[in-house]
Amino acid sequence: MDSVIFQGHPGTGKTIIAVHRLAFLTNPDARERMSDGLVMLIGPTREYSQHVTPAVNSLVGEADDNVLVSSLPALLDELSGLGDDPRADTRSDDPRVVGDEIVPYLSATFTDVKRKGLLTALDRQTAVRVLYEHLRTDPAFPGGTAMEASWYHFLRALPSFEEARSSPNLRALLAYLGMRFRKPVWFADLAHVIVDEGQDVHPLEWEILGRLGPSQGWTILGDLNQRRADSTFRSWKRVASILAIEDDGRAPVEFLERGYRSTGPIMAFANRLLPRTDRTINSLQAQGVEPKRVRVQQRDKLASSAVEEAIALLSRLSGGSVAIIAATTSPIAAPLRRAGWSAQTEGGQLWTGPDGTVRLLSHDQARGLEFDGAVVVEPADFPQTEGRLGSLYTSLTRANKELVVVNHRALPEQLRN
Repeated sequence: MDSVIFQGHPGTGKTIIAVHRLAFLTNPDARERMSDGLVMLIGPTREYSQHVTPAVNSLVGEADDNVLVSSLPALLDELSGLGDDPRADTRSDDPRVVGDEIVPYLSATFTDVKRKGLLTALDRQTAVRVLYEHLRTDPAFPGGTAMEASWYHFLRALPSFEEARSSPNLRALLAYLGMRFRKPVWFADLAHVIVDEGQDVHPLEWEILGRLGPSQGWTILGDLNQRRADSTFRSWKRVASILAIEDDGRAPVEFLERGYRSTGPIMAFANRLLPRTDRTINSLQAQGVEPKRVRVQQRDKLASSAVEEAIALLSRLSGGSVAIIAATTSPIAAPLRRAGWSAQTEGGQLWTGPDGTVRLLSHDQARGLEFDGAVVVEPADFPQTEGRLGSLYTSLTRANKELVVVNHRALPEQLRN
């Protein structure tokens, strides 16, 4: 029943733990030891929520009112009052709008606007608009002290609300203002919160989650080696501090070192991207097919080669799941159509064709998912975080059985030998 943080490499069962912990905490036997309340599972993407929902339903039933599965982007949408935007992500190129240094300015501005009575009888979206416009035109600072000039100019340069509401960079900022204005209706019943892929949650987003304040604890799961942004925390201690779950000043971290998903050869290949001290994982599937590397001589043949390799995987993995993962997915859609495939979802992520079904995902969308086979396209295009290829590492470890890497540009140095 304690709060806990699970740190583990890909395939160590973090998502399985998340789903089963949710099921346990809503089980009648567990309810004898904890009061009734809502148990919430928060994942990194909408694709993740769709991926785990069938497993959740099979364990707890589809009509369990004590269970809530959401993604962080969807939660931010709800808190900001702007409606569900399937395209929205929490990615940001500017640490100032997702870091914790902006929190005092947001908090002080909210307090100032509320004190002036400007939030009375407003709906959530209107209140967020009022708060945001005050932040960019008349920002406040705690205690009435002078505001640092660089922050003052930064806040005054923020775009209008109409521009901000469609900006992924500012979604967390708007959600924070929405949370301060009014917490969601289910807040009072919240007993336990489970956050998967926690390494990608930004400081401001942790501040938002911390204000959910579940009555009976937290379960956080993630892998700091898979961080995809410089602005996220480098250690779990800061997370534990924000959520107030420190144990004698330390984060309550449990380390997972046994790998259940990917084969030994796949993990050995992907682990080359990690420092030697972080390569500790024992794969239960010690044997397996060595990752295949396909070098394409012409750049314009890269996408069609990726499609050919995905079709070959479907043939070898009869009835298995296959994904194509790339930094940018749009160039791969054309050769899929030429090969007789058609998109079954609005975002073009699920494709069906004469050989079966393939998922076409960006490295962001692939987080928390797994497939029997995966084709990773052009690793050199994947972003770096403080010199680490966290997004590429995540993508390489989505495959359970077979991994194919298709590239035109040179592979990262760690993967060449």
